[in-house]
Amino acid sequence: MMFKYLVLLLLTGCTISPKAPAPASTFDFGPVSRLEFLQPASFLVQIQVTGITAPVWLDTQAMRYRLAYHHPAQTHVYANNRWVAPPASLLTERIRQHIASWQNPSDRRDNNVRPATYLLKIELEEFMQVFDAVSHSHVIVSLRASLIERDTRLLVAQQRFSETQTTSSADASGAVKAFIAISDQLAAELIRWSAKMAGHPLELPE
Repeated sequence: MMFKYLVLLLLTGCTISPKAPAPASTFDFGPVSRLEFLQPASFLVQIQVTGITAPVWLDTQAMRYRLAYHHPAQTHVYANNRWVAPPASLLTERIRQHIASWQNPSDRRDNNVRPATYLLKIELEEFMQVFDAVSHSHVIVSLRASLIERDTRLLVAQQRFSETQTTSSADASGAVKAFIAISDQLAAELIRWSAKMAGHPLELPE
């Protein structure tokens, strides 16, 4: 009798034991695509991008979204998808990569590094996927940029940038692709704006 009870207990345990949670998928921005329209030798100002700051609720690896059609004031997070680092860190690295890609190669040599003329300080305000309907979403990235003269610490210019893009699919994967595209677009806008404010405008396509 005891043997039958133990067998039954083991079988029951096998059927009711919870399944192991699926491993979370992690995302970054992937390899940077060079902004081909930039001419490396044409930009004479060295810019240092400081670490982008973000509000506490954005300073996590969570991938956030809103259901605008249901409750636009409530935010949610994907249970099985997350960033490899907080969005501000990913965006900082992305912009730095773009800036490095168009700088004069001679300025990137270890023995010939020119000090930065300006500091580019960026505050991330919004980084969100928004569902307009169950099967349709877009992402939005908003930030405030400040160009500061490095030696004097004087504010040269300040401007808010905001971009939105429809996702290719209404899910985490679609959001990642859209965030990458927006990040590259914002990098181009920041480069164009910084050059203009520093007195060295670049002729770049809109």
